[in-house]
Amino acid sequence: MTMSAGSPALWLHGQLHQDSALSRSAAAQLGVQHLVSAGSPDEVAAVRDQGLEPWLCLGAFTVAENEAHLLCQSLEGRQRTWFSSGCPSHPVLRQRLLDRVRDMAGWGAAGLLLDGIRFASPFEGAETFLTCTCRWCAALASDKGLSLDRLAEGLRRLRDRLASLTADALRRSLPGLRAPVDLLAFLDASEEVGQWLQFRADVISEAVTEVRAVLRATAPEMRLGAYVFTPSLAPLVGQDYARLGTSLDVLAPMIYRLGQGPACLASEVTGLGTLLAAAPPADRDQAVLRFLGLEAASRPGAPLDQGLTLDAVSIEAGRARARLSGRAELVPILWLDDPEVAAATAAALTAAPEGVSFFATGDSRFARLREARDFLAGLPSLS
Repeated sequence: MTMSAGSPALWLHGQLHQDSALSRSAAAQLGVQHLVSAGSPDEVAAVRDQGLEPWLCLGAFTVAENEAHLLCQSLEGRQRTWFSSGCPSHPVLRQRLLDRVRDMAGWGAAGLLLDGIRFASPFEGAETFLTCTCRWCAALASDKGLSLDRLAEGLRRLRDRLASLTADALRRSLPGLRAPVDLLAFLDASEEVGQWLQFRADVISEAVTEVRAVLRATAPEMRLGAYVFTPSLAPLVGQDYARLGTSLDVLAPMIYRLGQGPACLASEVTGLGTLLAAAPPADRDQAVLRFLGLEAASRPGAPLDQGLTLDAVSIEAGRARARLSGRAELVPILWLDDPEVAAATAAALTAAPEGVSFFATGDSRFARLREARDFLAGLPSLS
């Protein structure tokens, strides 16, 4: 079955089989157009030989176990790692990223997707999320006319106030919250908290701009994309859709309504809830879902670790479309191990994305991707 003319492009991140050659063949059989992998020059050539467009994925700020000096620093001055990553402000990591991009630009891939192009998320826990206070962040903040010590003090006040909220206080005070700015207004938060969020966005946007410049100089035909958090979470980790859209060709929100781990909505909700230390876990989860505007996607009476409903996909995809500006194409990436993968695909398409991507997970990945492919192929022609 072939894809309908004008239907959204089909992307795949990862492999459908352990054997790479079989995986590429299966991807081509299922109509995948863009195949994303960690890659190598040989892998890129093999993907292209299969008739697929090869994309590379690169972890932006990855550190080795013996590189503690590159890590983020908590409000207590402790070094913290997140997603095997260090501080996005560190000049060594920024230069390493550009050097790796420059090297990969010569591999002949169609494009490069940045992963982990952010600061720590709530999934990593409150102490790691509320970073970074290292001297490199201090220097960059100073360049922007900010005092990192002042920002850190504002974060401590926010942390302490959140930690004191009881379940009754959450029920009384948080029912109308729908976005991070609402929470900050409710708390009468200090100016420093907003500046901390803006500082994170500045650092990440500037890093992406640097990568864009390297590609323009070394491989101007190569496209640049990024895996980003969903719109409800992105402002918390330094990802500003509007700003990123001016440097990126592809923006891929990770709309993981199922699964456990970073970027998975349930895990991030639970992580953000750890800031509400005085309230029971169930009350924390409900408060955070209201705060993120995802209460409609919760499963009444079900534990949060069972994931969110399909509404989460349509809500977050629609927000992504509304916030995205510039030339970037919208390509949401979904969990391939979703038992309702066709319905999840339909939910993503409510935002009229240019493509839909799938993260190859689970034992039924071939069958699930075929379900998604068949759904996309059955769409009426848009031409």
